[in-house]
Amino acid sequence: MKTTTLITHGTWAALAVGAFLLGRTPHPDEADPDGTAGGQLVSGMSPAAVRSAPTSWTSGPGDSPTGFSDAMAAALSETDEELWKTQAVGLMSELTPQVLDGLTEEMVPGILQLFAAAGGYEVTWHKQEAFFGAWARLNPEAAFAYVTDPKNKRVAYSSARSAVIEEWAKINMSAAQDALAGLESDNDRHNMGNHLMSVLLESDLDASVAYSARLWKEEGSTSGIYRLVKNLRQERGIEGVQEWLANTGASELGDNVVAYKQEAVEWLAYRGTQAEIAGLLAANADDPFVDSDFLQKVARELTRKAENRARAELDVIANLPDIIGAKGQALGERFESYMKEDFEGAGAWLDGQKRGPQHDEAIEIFVRSATMDDVPTAMLWADQIRDPELRSETIQFVQERGG
Repeated sequence: MKTTTLITHGTWAALAVGAFLLGRTPHPDEADPDGTAGGQLVSGMSPAAVRSAPTSWTSGPGDSPTGFSDAMAAALSETDEELWKTQAVGLMSELTPQVLDGLTEEMVPGILQLFAAAGGYEVTWHKQEAFFGAWARLNPEAAFAYVTDPKNKRVAYSSARSAVIEEWAKINMSAAQDALAGLESDNDRHNMGNHLMSVLLESDLDASVAYSARLWKEEGSTSGIYRLVKNLRQERGIEGVQEWLANTGASELGDNVVAYKQEAVEWLAYRGTQAEIAGLLAANADDPFVDSDFLQKVARELTRKAENRARAELDVIANLPDIIGAKGQALGERFESYMKEDFEGAGAWLDGQKRGPQHDEAIEIFVRSATMDDVPTAMLWADQIRDPELRSETIQFVQERGG
Protein backbone atom coordinates (compact mmCIF):
# COMPACT_ATOMS: atom_id res chain seq x y z
CA MET A 1 0.00 0.00 0.00
CA LYS A 2 1.15 3.55 -0.64
CA THR A 3 1.26 6.15 2.11
CA THR A 4 -1.68 8.54 2.24
CA THR A 5 0.10 11.41 3.94
CA LEU A 6 1.69 12.47 0.64
CA ILE A 7 0.16 13.24 -2.73
CA THR A 8 -0.12 9.70 -4.07
CA HIS A 9 -1.65 8.66 -7.35
CA GLY A 10 -4.82 7.78 -5.41
CA THR A 11 -5.04 11.28 -3.99
CA TRP A 12 -4.48 12.72 -7.45
CA ALA A 13 -7.43 10.69 -8.69
CA ALA A 14 -9.73 12.47 -6.26
CA LEU A 15 -8.20 15.86 -7.00
CA ALA A 16 -8.36 15.27 -10.74
CA VAL A 17 -12.00 14.18 -10.65
CA GLY A 18 -12.87 17.25 -8.58
CA ALA A 19 -11.00 19.48 -10.99
CA PHE A 20 -12.79 18.02 -14.02
CA LEU A 21 -16.19 18.56 -12.37
CA LEU A 22 -15.54 21.98 -10.88
CA GLY A 23 -13.24 23.40 -13.54
CA ARG A 24 -10.39 23.88 -11.05
CA THR A 25 -6.74 23.12 -11.70
CA PRO A 26 -5.00 21.00 -9.05
CA HIS A 27 -1.53 22.08 -7.97
CA PRO A 28 0.81 19.06 -7.98
CA ASP A 29 4.24 18.92 -6.51
CA GLU A 30 6.93 17.80 -8.94
CA ALA A 31 7.80 14.12 -9.17
CA ASP A 32 10.93 13.13 -7.27
CA PRO A 33 13.88 11.43 -9.01
CA ASP A 34 12.76 8.01 -7.81
CA GLY A 35 9.38 8.45 -9.47
CA THR A 36 7.40 8.95 -6.24
CA ALA A 37 5.16 11.91 -5.58
CA GLY A 38 6.31 15.17 -4.05
CA GLY A 39 6.14 16.08 -0.41
CA GLN A 40 3.13 18.34 0.01
CA LEU A 41 0.61 17.23 2.62
CA VAL A 42 -2.95 16.80 1.41
CA SER A 43 -5.68 18.47 3.41
CA GLY A 44 -9.23 17.15 3.51
CA MET A 45 -8.36 13.70 2.13
CA SER A 46 -8.56 10.75 4.47
CA PRO A 47 -7.24 7.24 3.71
CA ALA A 48 -10.85 6.05 3.61
CA ALA A 49 -11.72 8.66 1.00
CA VAL A 50 -8.83 7.53 -1.18
CA ARG A 51 -9.75 3.86 -0.87
CA SER A 52 -13.40 4.57 -1.66
CA ALA A 53 -12.55 5.56 -5.24
CA PRO A 54 -12.82 2.90 -7.98
CA THR A 55 -9.83 0.54 -8.05
CA SER A 56 -9.88 -0.60 -11.67
CA TRP A 57 -11.17 0.17 -15.14
CA THR A 58 -12.51 -2.44 -17.46
CA SER A 59 -12.83 -0.72 -20.85
CA GLY A 60 -10.28 1.20 -22.90
CA PRO A 61 -10.53 4.99 -23.02
CA GLY A 62 -10.39 5.11 -26.81
CA ASP A 63 -9.19 8.34 -28.46
CA SER A 64 -11.31 10.69 -26.37
CA PRO A 65 -9.56 13.06 -23.94
CA THR A 66 -12.55 12.68 -21.63
CA GLY A 67 -12.43 8.90 -21.86
CA PHE A 68 -8.71 8.92 -21.15
CA SER A 69 -9.19 11.24 -18.20
CA ASP A 70 -11.86 8.96 -16.72
CA ALA A 71 -9.65 5.90 -17.14
CA MET A 72 -6.68 7.75 -15.68
CA ALA A 73 -8.69 8.88 -12.67
CA ALA A 74 -9.71 5.27 -12.03
CA ALA A 75 -6.15 4.02 -12.40
CA LEU A 76 -4.78 6.75 -10.16
CA SER A 77 -7.03 5.55 -7.35
CA GLU A 78 -5.58 2.04 -7.40
CA THR A 79 -3.85 1.23 -4.11
CA ASP A 80 -2.23 -2.05 -5.14
CA GLU A 81 1.28 -1.27 -6.31
CA GLU A 82 1.56 -3.96 -8.97
CA LEU A 83 -1.92 -3.41 -10.38
CA TRP A 84 -1.31 0.35 -10.41
CA LYS A 85 1.88 -0.06 -12.38
CA THR A 86 0.22 -2.44 -14.83
CA GLN A 87 -2.58 0.02 -15.43
CA ALA A 88 -0.09 2.88 -15.83
CA VAL A 89 1.79 0.93 -18.51
CA GLY A 90 -1.49 0.17 -20.25
CA LEU A 91 -2.52 3.80 -20.25
CA MET A 92 0.76 4.74 -21.93
CA SER A 93 -0.47 3.02 -25.09
CA GLU A 94 -3.73 4.97 -24.87
CA LEU A 95 -1.97 8.32 -24.83
CA THR A 96 -2.76 8.91 -28.49
CA PRO A 97 -2.40 12.04 -30.63
CA GLN A 98 -6.15 12.53 -30.37
CA VAL A 99 -5.97 12.48 -26.57
CA LEU A 100 -3.02 14.86 -26.55
CA ASP A 101 -4.77 17.25 -28.93
CA GLY A 102 -7.33 17.67 -26.17
CA LEU A 103 -4.80 17.92 -23.34
CA THR A 104 -5.82 20.22 -20.50
CA GLU A 105 -3.95 21.60 -17.51
CA GLU A 106 -6.04 19.36 -15.26
CA MET A 107 -4.81 16.23 -17.04
CA VAL A 108 -1.10 17.01 -16.74
CA PRO A 109 -0.46 16.03 -13.06
CA GLY A 110 -2.09 12.65 -13.53
CA ILE A 111 -0.17 11.91 -16.72
CA LEU A 112 3.08 12.78 -14.98
CA GLN A 113 2.14 10.24 -12.30
CA LEU A 114 1.57 7.67 -15.04
CA PHE A 115 5.01 8.32 -16.49
CA ALA A 116 6.61 7.93 -13.06
CA ALA A 117 4.71 4.71 -12.28
CA ALA A 118 5.02 3.05 -15.70
CA GLY A 119 8.75 2.56 -15.31
CA GLY A 120 11.92 3.70 -16.99
CA TYR A 121 12.88 4.92 -20.40
CA GLU A 122 12.24 1.61 -22.16
CA VAL A 123 8.54 1.86 -21.27
CA THR A 124 7.85 5.57 -21.74
CA TRP A 125 10.31 6.73 -24.42
CA HIS A 126 7.76 6.49 -27.26
CA LYS A 127 5.40 8.91 -25.50
CA GLN A 128 7.91 11.42 -24.14
CA GLU A 129 8.15 13.68 -27.16
CA ALA A 130 4.41 13.64 -27.88
CA PHE A 131 3.22 14.38 -24.35
CA PHE A 132 5.80 16.95 -23.33
CA GLY A 133 5.49 18.67 -26.70
CA ALA A 134 1.72 18.89 -26.21
CA TRP A 135 2.22 20.25 -22.70
CA ALA A 136 4.63 22.87 -24.03
CA ARG A 137 2.04 24.02 -26.55
CA LEU A 138 -0.41 24.34 -23.68
CA ASN A 139 1.89 25.92 -21.08
CA PRO A 140 5.52 26.24 -22.25
CA GLU A 141 6.78 27.88 -19.06
CA ALA A 142 5.46 25.09 -16.83
CA ALA A 143 6.65 22.33 -19.14
CA PHE A 144 10.12 23.90 -19.39
CA ALA A 145 10.39 24.27 -15.62
CA TYR A 146 9.45 20.62 -15.14
CA VAL A 147 11.76 19.00 -17.69
CA THR A 148 14.78 21.09 -16.63
CA ASP A 149 14.33 20.41 -12.92
CA PRO A 150 17.04 17.88 -11.95
CA LYS A 151 14.69 15.97 -9.66
CA ASN A 152 12.50 15.06 -12.63
CA LYS A 153 15.24 13.53 -14.79
CA ARG A 154 13.91 10.01 -14.16
CA VAL A 155 10.52 11.00 -15.53
CA ALA A 156 11.41 13.46 -18.29
CA TYR A 157 14.25 12.34 -20.52
CA SER A 158 16.24 14.17 -23.20
CA SER A 159 13.50 13.70 -25.80
CA ALA A 160 11.12 15.51 -23.45
CA ARG A 161 13.49 18.46 -23.08
CA SER A 162 14.05 18.71 -26.83
CA ALA A 163 10.29 18.58 -27.51
CA VAL A 164 9.57 21.33 -24.99
CA ILE A 165 12.18 23.76 -26.25
CA GLU A 166 11.24 23.17 -29.89
CA GLU A 167 7.54 23.77 -29.27
CA TRP A 168 8.24 26.85 -27.17
CA ALA A 169 10.55 28.23 -29.85
CA LYS A 170 7.76 27.87 -32.40
CA ILE A 171 5.41 29.82 -30.14
CA ASN A 172 7.79 32.49 -28.83
CA MET A 173 11.40 32.27 -29.98
CA SER A 174 12.63 35.17 -27.84
CA ALA A 175 11.11 33.79 -24.64
CA ALA A 176 12.53 30.34 -25.35
CA GLN A 177 16.00 31.79 -25.91
CA ASP A 178 15.86 33.76 -22.67
CA ALA A 179 14.68 30.73 -20.70
CA LEU A 180 17.47 28.63 -22.14
CA ALA A 181 20.06 31.26 -21.24
CA GLY A 182 18.94 31.09 -17.61
CA LEU A 183 19.54 27.36 -17.20
CA GLU A 184 22.28 26.34 -14.78
CA SER A 185 23.04 23.03 -16.49
CA ASP A 186 25.62 23.48 -19.24
CA ASN A 187 24.63 20.14 -20.71
CA ASP A 188 20.95 21.06 -20.93
CA ARG A 189 21.75 24.49 -22.38
CA HIS A 190 23.90 22.93 -25.06
CA ASN A 191 21.60 20.07 -26.03
CA MET A 192 18.40 22.09 -25.93
CA GLY A 193 20.17 24.90 -27.78
CA ASN A 194 20.77 22.50 -30.66
CA HIS A 195 17.05 21.86 -30.92
CA LEU A 196 16.14 25.52 -30.62
CA MET A 197 18.57 26.26 -33.42
CA SER A 198 16.89 23.67 -35.63
CA VAL A 199 13.60 25.55 -35.28
CA LEU A 200 15.22 28.92 -35.94
CA LEU A 201 16.99 27.61 -39.03
CA GLU A 202 13.67 26.67 -40.59
CA SER A 203 12.61 30.29 -40.70
CA ASP A 204 15.61 32.64 -40.63
CA LEU A 205 19.16 31.69 -41.54
CA ASP A 206 20.61 35.14 -40.76
CA ALA A 207 18.95 35.17 -37.34
CA SER A 208 20.46 31.73 -36.76
CA VAL A 209 23.92 33.10 -37.53
CA ALA A 210 23.40 35.91 -35.02
CA TYR A 211 22.05 33.56 -32.34
CA SER A 212 24.95 31.16 -32.76
CA ALA A 213 27.41 34.05 -32.32
CA ARG A 214 25.52 35.24 -29.25
CA LEU A 215 25.69 31.81 -27.64
CA TRP A 216 29.42 31.65 -28.22
CA LYS A 217 30.15 35.19 -27.07
CA GLU A 218 28.03 35.01 -23.92
CA GLU A 219 28.49 31.38 -22.91
CA GLY A 220 31.22 29.81 -25.03
CA SER A 221 28.57 27.41 -26.36
CA THR A 222 28.67 25.89 -29.84
CA SER A 223 25.03 24.77 -29.62
CA GLY A 224 23.60 24.42 -33.08
CA ILE A 225 26.78 25.34 -34.94
CA TYR A 226 26.76 22.04 -36.84
CA ARG A 227 23.20 22.57 -38.03
CA LEU A 228 24.06 26.15 -38.89
CA VAL A 229 27.04 25.21 -41.05
CA LYS A 230 25.03 22.45 -42.71
CA ASN A 231 22.25 24.85 -43.67
CA LEU A 232 24.68 27.55 -44.80
CA ARG A 233 26.38 25.07 -47.09
CA GLN A 234 23.09 23.73 -48.44
CA GLU A 235 21.49 27.11 -49.07
CA ARG A 236 24.46 29.31 -49.97
CA GLY A 237 27.17 26.88 -50.97
CA ILE A 238 30.75 26.75 -49.73
CA GLU A 239 31.06 30.39 -50.83
CA GLY A 240 28.37 31.31 -48.32
CA VAL A 241 30.26 29.53 -45.58
CA GLN A 242 33.42 31.37 -46.56
CA GLU A 243 31.62 34.72 -46.50
CA TRP A 244 30.24 33.92 -43.07
CA LEU A 245 33.70 33.03 -41.70
CA ALA A 246 35.27 36.13 -43.26
CA ASN A 247 32.65 38.44 -41.77
CA THR A 248 32.60 36.90 -38.31
CA GLY A 249 35.13 38.35 -35.91
CA ALA A 250 35.75 39.54 -32.37
CA SER A 251 32.86 42.00 -32.38
CA GLU A 252 30.43 39.14 -32.95
CA LEU A 253 32.21 36.33 -31.09
CA GLY A 254 34.30 37.97 -28.41
CA ASP A 255 37.93 37.06 -27.80
CA ASN A 256 38.00 33.38 -28.73
CA VAL A 257 37.21 33.59 -32.43
CA VAL A 258 39.69 30.83 -33.28
CA ALA A 259 37.89 28.00 -31.47
CA TYR A 260 34.52 28.95 -32.94
CA LYS A 261 35.80 28.92 -36.51
CA GLN A 262 37.64 25.67 -35.91
CA GLU A 263 34.39 24.06 -34.75
CA ALA A 264 32.67 25.19 -37.93
CA VAL A 265 35.34 24.00 -40.34
CA GLU A 266 35.84 20.74 -38.46
CA TRP A 267 32.18 19.95 -39.03
CA LEU A 268 32.62 20.68 -42.72
CA ALA A 269 35.60 18.36 -42.81
CA TYR A 270 33.36 15.63 -41.45
CA ARG A 271 30.59 16.25 -43.99
CA GLY A 272 32.20 18.07 -46.91
CA THR A 273 34.63 17.16 -49.65
CA GLN A 274 38.40 17.47 -49.61
CA ALA A 275 38.27 20.10 -52.38
CA GLU A 276 35.77 22.20 -50.42
CA ILE A 277 37.87 22.10 -47.27
CA ALA A 278 41.09 22.85 -49.13
CA GLY A 279 39.50 25.91 -50.72
CA LEU A 280 38.08 27.09 -47.43
CA LEU A 281 41.41 26.70 -45.64
CA ALA A 282 43.24 28.49 -48.44
CA ALA A 283 40.79 31.40 -48.28
CA ASN A 284 41.47 31.66 -44.56
CA ALA A 285 45.18 30.84 -44.75
CA ASP A 286 46.21 33.85 -42.68
CA ASP A 287 43.55 33.35 -40.04
CA PRO A 288 44.96 32.16 -36.69
CA PHE A 289 42.55 29.23 -36.59
CA VAL A 290 44.39 27.59 -39.52
CA ASP A 291 47.30 26.21 -37.49
CA SER A 292 49.24 22.94 -37.58
CA ASP A 293 47.14 21.13 -35.00
CA PHE A 294 43.95 22.07 -36.78
CA LEU A 295 45.22 20.96 -40.19
CA GLN A 296 46.04 17.57 -38.72
CA LYS A 297 42.60 17.36 -37.13
CA VAL A 298 40.96 18.20 -40.45
CA ALA A 299 43.06 15.53 -42.16
CA ARG A 300 41.85 12.97 -39.61
CA GLU A 301 38.23 13.86 -40.30
CA LEU A 302 38.65 13.65 -44.07
CA THR A 303 40.36 10.25 -43.94
CA ARG A 304 38.35 8.53 -41.20
CA LYS A 305 37.39 5.68 -43.58
CA ALA A 306 40.84 5.19 -45.11
CA GLU A 307 42.55 1.83 -44.77
CA ASN A 308 45.94 3.35 -43.95
CA ARG A 309 45.04 6.44 -41.97
CA ALA A 310 48.58 7.74 -41.51
CA ARG A 311 49.40 7.73 -45.22
CA ALA A 312 46.00 9.15 -46.11
CA GLU A 313 46.37 11.99 -43.62
CA LEU A 314 49.82 12.82 -44.93
CA ASP A 315 48.48 12.86 -48.48
CA VAL A 316 45.70 15.26 -47.49
CA ILE A 317 48.09 17.66 -45.81
CA ALA A 318 50.67 17.45 -48.60
CA ASN A 319 48.05 18.28 -51.23
CA LEU A 320 46.70 21.36 -49.46
CA PRO A 321 47.34 24.65 -51.29
CA ASP A 322 50.83 26.00 -50.69
CA ILE A 323 49.40 29.33 -49.55
CA ILE A 324 48.53 27.69 -46.24
CA GLY A 325 51.55 28.59 -44.14
CA ALA A 326 51.01 25.95 -41.45
CA LYS A 327 51.05 23.16 -44.04
CA GLY A 328 54.77 22.36 -43.77
CA GLN A 329 54.72 22.19 -39.98
CA ALA A 330 51.60 20.02 -40.00
CA LEU A 331 53.15 17.64 -42.51
CA GLY A 332 56.36 17.39 -40.51
CA GLU A 333 54.59 16.72 -37.22
CA ARG A 334 52.28 14.10 -38.70
CA PHE A 335 55.19 12.47 -40.50
CA GLU A 336 57.17 12.30 -37.27
CA SER A 337 54.35 10.54 -35.44
CA TYR A 338 53.97 8.10 -38.37
CA MET A 339 57.69 7.44 -38.35
CA LYS A 340 57.51 6.46 -34.68
CA GLU A 341 54.75 4.01 -35.52
CA ASP A 342 56.27 2.60 -38.71
CA PHE A 343 59.71 3.87 -39.70
CA GLU A 344 59.90 1.91 -42.95
CA GLY A 345 56.36 2.84 -43.92
CA ALA A 346 57.05 6.52 -43.30
CA GLY A 347 60.24 6.34 -45.36
CA ALA A 348 58.41 4.62 -48.19
CA TRP A 349 55.73 7.30 -48.17
CA LEU A 350 58.33 10.07 -48.33
CA ASP A 351 60.26 8.30 -51.07
CA GLY A 352 57.12 8.11 -53.19
CA GLN A 353 56.33 11.80 -52.96
CA LYS A 354 56.91 14.42 -55.61
CA ARG A 355 58.79 16.46 -53.10
CA GLY A 356 58.51 20.20 -52.74
CA PRO A 357 59.08 22.85 -50.06
CA GLN A 358 56.15 21.50 -48.02
CA HIS A 359 58.16 18.30 -47.43
CA ASP A 360 61.20 20.08 -45.97
CA GLU A 361 60.28 19.54 -42.32
CA ALA A 362 59.37 15.90 -42.91
CA ILE A 363 62.70 15.32 -44.66
CA GLU A 364 64.60 16.99 -41.85
CA ILE A 365 62.88 14.77 -39.28
CA PHE A 366 63.63 11.67 -41.36
CA VAL A 367 67.28 12.68 -41.79
CA ARG A 368 67.83 13.22 -38.07
CA SER A 369 66.58 9.71 -37.40
CA ALA A 370 68.38 8.07 -40.33
CA THR A 371 71.71 9.64 -39.30
CA MET A 372 71.97 7.15 -36.44
CA ASP A 373 72.03 4.17 -38.83
CA ASP A 374 72.91 5.24 -42.36
CA VAL A 375 74.91 8.44 -42.77
CA PRO A 376 75.27 8.34 -46.59
CA THR A 377 71.52 7.91 -47.05
CA ALA A 378 70.84 10.62 -44.49
CA MET A 379 73.14 12.99 -46.37
CA LEU A 380 71.39 12.27 -49.67
CA TRP A 381 68.05 13.10 -48.12
CA ALA A 382 69.37 16.23 -46.43
CA ASP A 383 70.50 17.53 -49.79
CA GLN A 384 66.91 17.42 -51.06
CA ILE A 385 65.65 20.03 -48.61
CA ARG A 386 64.58 23.07 -50.60
CA ASP A 387 65.00 25.77 -47.97
CA PRO A 388 68.70 26.79 -48.11
CA GLU A 389 69.04 27.60 -44.42
CA LEU A 390 67.30 24.44 -43.23
CA ARG A 391 69.29 22.36 -45.73
CA SER A 392 72.56 23.76 -44.44
CA GLU A 393 71.60 23.15 -40.80
CA THR A 394 70.52 19.59 -41.54
CA ILE A 395 73.66 18.72 -43.48
CA GLN A 396 75.75 20.11 -40.62
CA PHE A 397 73.78 17.93 -38.20
CA VAL A 398 74.56 14.81 -40.26
CA GLN A 399 78.23 15.70 -40.47
CA GLU A 400 78.55 16.31 -36.76
CA ARG A 401 76.47 13.37 -35.53
CA GLY A 402 77.38 10.89 -38.25
CA GLY A 403 81.08 11.15 -37.83
